[in-house]
Amino acid sequence: MRLGRLLLAGLAAPLLLAQAPPPAPVSNPPSAQPPAKAAAQTRKPALNPPEAKAAAKARMEAALAIEEGERAWAGSLASGDASVPETLLADDFVGVAPDGSLYDKTQAVAEVKAGRGDYTSDRLERVTVRFFGDTAIAQGSEAWTRSDPLHPAGRFVWTDVWLRRHGRWRVVSAEDLIPPK
Repeated sequence: MRLGRLLLAGLAAPLLLAQAPPPAPVSNPPSAQPPAKAAAQTRKPALNPPEAKAAAKARMEAALAIEEGERAWAGSLASGDASVPETLLADDFVGVAPDGSLYDKTQAVAEVKAGRGDYTSDRLERVTVRFFGDTAIAQGSEAWTRSDPLHPAGRFVWTDVWLRRHGRWRVVSAEDLIPPK
């Protein structure tokens, strides 16, 4: 089970990001209007240049914070830092381990508290972050080494779903696999 990418405690400030204002409410439900008029009223209003610039800056800051969170989570597998799952994972987090088993936040915390095991390093190789409103999809890979002579090195490839709740980004879902060599 990849429970390593778990250090985000130092990122609390960057994760409290501003959000572009929500679209104006629709006065009549779209279903009660002709289709063309309903579609026009449900579109988001265009942002003026200062709002667009602020929204782009907030998205860039969020992407950098998520990337740093992923990097820290990878490194924590080798460091054994058990404080990380408490700050990074949402309370309703569910992960899928490479063997297909499910794990939750409580299990992630317990495994990290048990110690780093035989991992000697785990580092982020790459990550791509895409946004869909208050949801971000992070996809990437990390390389690890272990003191186990039968499995001395390998990689994890993963997809994590981040959700912004109450102004903070947290991982709500993760799926990990170990690709064939």
